[in-house]
Order: sequence, then C-alpha cells, then structure tokens
Amino acid sequence: MTNASEEPAWKQRAVERSIKTAKLRAAQRVQRFLDAAQAIIIEKGSTDFTVQEVVDRSRQSLRSFYLQFDGKHELLLALFEDALSRSADQIRAATDGHTDPLERLKVAIELLYEASRPDPTAQRPCSPTLRRACLLRIRLRSRSLTRPCWRC
Repeated sequence: MTNASEEPAWKQRAVERSIKTAKLRAAQRVQRFLDAAQAIIIEKGSTDFTVQEVVDRSRQSLRSFYLQFDGKHELLLALFEDALSRSADQIRAATDGHTDPLERLKVAIELLYEASRPDPTAQRPCSPTLRRACLLRIRLRSRSLTRPCWRC
C-alpha cells in the first residue's frame, strides 16, 4: 500500500476536491434536517415529533437522515449545541464593549435571562424590582470575592 505522500500531486488534489465537495453536500443535508426540525419545534411548541416528520419537511430520505444522525436524540443534541454556540457568540459580542467585569456579568445574565424565556414576547415572570435585587446580590457577592480572605 502506498503512502499518501508518495502519490502524485494531481491525484492528491483530485481526491481533496472530491472530499471537499462531499463534505459541503453533507453539511447542506444536515442543515436542511436541522432547519426542518427547528420549524417543527416552533410550530408544535415542543420536541414531540417523529423523525419521519423531519424527513418529510426537509424533503430528504429516511436513509439520508440516518446517514447523518444516529436518531432523534442526536438531532436534538445538534440543535441544542447550535443554540448554545449562537448564544455564546451573542453574549461575547454584547460583552466585548464592557471592561468592568461586573458590567459584563450583568449584560451576560440579562441576555441569558431573555434567551431562556420560552416565548420572547411573553411577560417577564418577575418584576423589575426582583431583577434589580438579583443583580444587587451578584454585585455584593462579587465584592466579597475580591476582598482578602481573613483566613489567608
């Protein structure tokens, strides 16, 4: 068996082009499944759907689904990872402009709070007073963390 470095350069380039195209197509198929599942979740308001519904919505085959995912649980995990990644990016972008660590924490908490509500148009479950109290508690705790420890 020959080593990859022993193969002619033209052959390596041809294989690389082929692999790159296959990866791109696979990524597009995965994204169509994710988009279909997300649309179903939004419509139903829950994750109570079947793989067949996702396959039908994405206009792909069941075989293609199982080539990309091990099952519904893996599809849901992919959606969850995607949501976490987007949230982390949003929090990073929103906190980049702040130098004060407490202000950064406040912005991050507010964004997480807003993002965790099931329906962004729904009323806030707690009053602004309670929210301010929570932020004050965070501020007080952070001050105690910055003070020297009496035991040290």
